[in-house]
Amino acid sequence: EPPRMSATAVVGEMRIFVPLEGIVDPDAEIARLNKELAKIEKELDSVAKKLSNRDFLSKANPDAVQKQKDRQAELSAKLAGLGSGLEKMRALKGA
Repeated sequence: EPPRMSATAVVGEMRIFVPLEGIVDPDAEIARLNKELAKIEKELDSVAKKLSNRDFLSKANPDAVQKQKDRQAELSAKLAGLGSGLEKMRALKGA
């Protein structure tokens, strides 16, 4: 049985529990993650608008377009990671 408020890692057939109670404030971390998610979503929306703009696509040099596509992929990955972290923190809080 994992200790309350602990992070879990699986290494081979072993489960490792790291107690976080008193080290991590779940409410503060959830607030921080929500703030970061909102920031990333706003930036991702801006990049998506730029990439859906026909004028930008036709007038910008290919490197600039590729840079925006790369940024979109990077932001999407970051968004997924933050969402996963938020789910884990909510689960820890509920434990």
